[in-house]
Amino acid sequence: MNSAKIAPYPCIHGERKDIAYNTNGTAGAQVVKLGDLAAGFFVATARAGVGTAFNAGTTNVMEVVAFNAAAVNAVGFNPGTTAATYTWLPTATFVAGTASTTTKEASVNLKLTEDVEVYLRYNPTGTTPTTGAATALVEYYPHAEAEA
Repeated sequence: MNSAKIAPYPCIHGERKDIAYNTNGTAGAQVVKLGDLAAGFFVATARAGVGTAFNAGTTNVMEVVAFNAAAVNAVGFNPGTTAATYTWLPTATFVAGTASTTTKEASVNLKLTEDVEVYLRYNPTGTTPTTGAATALVEYYPHAEAEA
């Protein structure tokens, strides 16, 4: 299930994607897939940084979430609305008009026991946004524990 490119030597890996207020073609709630991570991977951190401030009227909420196979294969699965199996960057709220240096980070520190699909979700409330762009990153270590 892993879509990531794995280096043949031990090092930190990452999945990174950009999202904007209109990534999916219309302004408002947006979802982009960061990638697939396999059981046994150690997820270190999840972060999102705003390059251009989002301007929805009330809140500009962003999450990095992951779903296991049961959730993905469920009837009616929608990564934008389905409850996540894992929430690695929970409700990172970017206030309207926030400076472009705003970054939210969460330590995950989790060894996966199952394959997961990872998504970035942007779910604004209030007026429809007309601007905004961010980048999300999940850092992970795919290799087995080092031998002594």
